[in-house]
Amino acid sequence: MVLILFTVSKGFLDTIPLNYIASYEEKLIHQSHTELKDVLFNISTTKDLTKEDMDSFTTFLETFTKKFIDDNNLSMLNKEVSK
Repeated sequence: MVLILFTVSKGFLDTIPLNYIASYEEKLIHQSHTELKDVLFNISTTKDLTKEDMDSFTTFLETFTKKFIDDNNLSMLNKEVSK
């Protein structure tokens, strides 16, 4: 849950069309359980979100979001919307 809130609050969903949000969230959760396993475990046990955790989230989300946009050919869609 903390990763989803972080994702929204930091604007990572701003470039994702509404009809892709559910897919983004599903893939995000699945991939984060693998790639952020230790970070998520530490947060769940300490109930604390450190700067290092936030840095890990940001790095993960930058890569994940770019790949999601590329895999779904959303970069062209975002360019059309910005015109």
